[in-house]
Amino acid sequence: MPTKTTLESLRVCLFCNYEAAGVKKNLDHMRYKHNFTILDIECLVNLKGLLAYVAERIQLGKICLNCDTQFRHSERVQQHMRDMGHCMMPFDKDEEFELFYDFSRAYKDLPQKPMITAAGEVDNTITVDEERKIEKNQRMAT
Repeated sequence: MPTKTTLESLRVCLFCNYEAAGVKKNLDHMRYKHNFTILDIECLVNLKGLLAYVAERIQLGKICLNCDTQFRHSERVQQHMRDMGHCMMPFDKDEEFELFYDFSRAYKDLPQKPMITAAGEVDNTITVDEERKIEKNQRMAT
């Protein structure tokens, strides 16, 4: 019987095809065995989508997650990533993975500074959060 990959089940390790008892156990395995961590996990909104995307990149594209080297076989990509310590998400490719994240969560509590346009004018655009606060205050005042 052929080895299962993450394409068939998210319980299967991206890097060695070890099958864990669940997705959480698989994430623990990948962290402890291969040093894999998911960047900005507090802003992650689609874990399954992210894991499936990375699995496709490795299993179908045969491309290293970290250095983008392409191989003929997915097993060779996995071996390369383990040997080179490339079992990690790249720090410099935010746009590739942004579909799986909502980074606005990280900035929701930061005070908003007025934006200055190229002409030196103040941009008074109100954010959605600010608009909600204004509406709430108006309702409370009436």
